[in-house]
Amino acid sequence: MPRPSILVPIPAERQKGRNWRVSLDGRLIDHVNTLTIDHPMLGTLTYGDTPAGYDSWAFHEAGGGGAVTLPFAILDEALWIGLVHQRRHNQGGDVWNVPRGFLDPGERHEEAARRELTEETGYDVAMGRVFALPGARANPNSTFFETWGDGEGVHFYALEVATNELLLDGDRWAFRPERIASSERDRGNRVAEMIYYAQFLLWHEAAGVSDMFANAAVARLLAHLRRSGITYR
Repeated sequence: MPRPSILVPIPAERQKGRNWRVSLDGRLIDHVNTLTIDHPMLGTLTYGDTPAGYDSWAFHEAGGGGAVTLPFAILDEALWIGLVHQRRHNQGGDVWNVPRGFLDPGERHEEAARRELTEETGYDVAMGRVFALPGARANPNSTFFETWGDGEGVHFYALEVATNELLLDGDRWAFRPERIASSERDRGNRVAEMIYYAQFLLWHEAAGVSDMFANAAVARLLAHLRRSGITYR
């Protein structure tokens, strides 16, 4: 069943003043009280009236928000951030993204953090090495995403990668091949998500990529390192 939304049916007297146009199979729908599109694995998209009295849509992600996992390493006092290079049509082509994803049914966020890291990079890691980054749960876009439930929003995690798990790949670092031991399913996921490879970028380079989840994760990691008294350049 779709999760209840903060949106409610649009009253009859406001139908002519709706700002959003709804079409189905190319046919404009003149009168819409409320509209729901539900995906059992991803979440629920709802169109209706907002508490502020205007029509809009809202998306509630399955589990209230997914998990982001930021691999990092400090090598010769320099902070390196692990990202995946992949094709994202919604971002216009080939981009750098932080490993992340939706929750599977019944899955806890820390479980999703570990799973998504393995699926997207091939790097398998024990659960205990992934730790939560400081800060409140994040709303990807508060105009359209619902995170009003207790503990809802995107959860951010990090993983410190040991020096002996990396090798120099050009002017960047990458996981050693022997550390990439993911299953056929994980390799299939990377092909499906058009992920080419994972590499470690200097933190200031990673902080400027087009992926806002990566930007936020880097900022939270910097806050964590500062609070922990860990220095880097």
